[in-house]
Amino acid sequence: MSLKILLITLTITLIAFIANQNIFEYQRFYNSFEKKLNSTSCPLCLGMDFCHNLQYFEFNHERYKVTNFDHQNKFLYIFWGIIHILKQWLIRNNKIFFGKINLKNGTTLPLVAKRTENEKTKQFLEKVTELVDVNSLNSIEQLKILLTGTNLPFIDNGLVVCSKNAKRSFSLIFDLIKLSIDSNNNKNIRLWLELYTAIHLSPEIILLKILKLKSYVPIIFGTCGNYYFVEDCGHTLQYYIGKLRLNMRMQIVYELLKLALELTDGTAHRDYSFYLTDLTADNIAIQIDSSTGLLLSLKIIDWSDVIVVSNKENRFKCKLNFHYSECIECCPGCLIYSEDDICKTSYSDHNIYAVCQEFLSSGESILPEITNTNILENSNYAEFQTLIKNCVCDRSTEHQVIRNRLNTAKLMITLLEKILKITF
Repeated sequence: MSLKILLITLTITLIAFIANQNIFEYQRFYNSFEKKLNSTSCPLCLGMDFCHNLQYFEFNHERYKVTNFDHQNKFLYIFWGIIHILKQWLIRNNKIFFGKINLKNGTTLPLVAKRTENEKTKQFLEKVTELVDVNSLNSIEQLKILLTGTNLPFIDNGLVVCSKNAKRSFSLIFDLIKLSIDSNNNKNIRLWLELYTAIHLSPEIILLKILKLKSYVPIIFGTCGNYYFVEDCGHTLQYYIGKLRLNMRMQIVYELLKLALELTDGTAHRDYSFYLTDLTADNIAIQIDSSTGLLLSLKIIDWSDVIVVSNKENRFKCKLNFHYSECIECCPGCLIYSEDDICKTSYSDHNIYAVCQEFLSSGESILPEITNTNILENSNYAEFQTLIKNCVCDRSTEHQVIRNRLNTAKLMITLLEKILKITF
């Protein structure tokens, strides 16, 4: 048997195997989905507010196809296809489903369904129901007293809620939940229980509700049992990265720097700063206008790993203390940070540092024409190159970096507006 035939046989076998695995996952999804549609309540789940709108979920199989391979060389295509399929099977995510919802009013809505079910979920729910009779609760104050006085588990889910004086305390978590509830529902005990469950099992639900009006935050449509449904924001930056012209990549950096500052300085919310600890090209989705080539939207699609710092006390103090991310030697594009240092200060430059390290550092830059070239036709590019060095870990300018990264980001934004000729 020739190597080519062997590869084709392996590919067909693997595809059949993966298809069977996917069918099993889809069946699990539908069984759970239909069960929740026919349910009327759930004392400890993410909520039921979207169940009555749903009729059918149709998977978007196009999102799971093998892409970005060389079709001209069939041998290489088959080889890399096998590697891709193996990778997808070994690390497949059975908690995220791309598709569209058929609503009972006859319309369809493209979205992403996310599932929380896992072993930790079961353990958490069992522990809560063992310690608390949720059906006996009839007031928010009763809930607060009961939960603060009970040794309930806290799942390490990537979310850190802190202030200069406390970390992961129930009062901080309670305040964050309260912030995600509109004034018309702040006495709804069932909603409080649902959001208390969400902040332990799917904390991004809380953040999507708090930051719901921001252009870089996906829309959350609702919840149904152990599922929640969010906007399909398009393909990831990782998918597009090799296909984008310099102008578009500079526009992406511009948007990333703006949202990094906004999440830090109180613009997103006057009482909180939000620090992204997993800001990668896989967690950013973009949409591009096919006719004009312009960037339509850029959104952070994973809000699970975030440090939320309460800055309420900062509004009443004239003197603020800042945290400046240190230049620690590691691999190109890596990000080392200290939760404690970020939590203990008024504001941190972590978000700016994350953008620069992940997308502008040497060897990892999405702007290699600027970061790796000394001779540039546009003098503004040379100035921008200097600013990049002041933002990433450049040892020759380390002392300048430590004190000026936030101001450097503002200068970078202004210069990008000039280069891109952005008008408002």
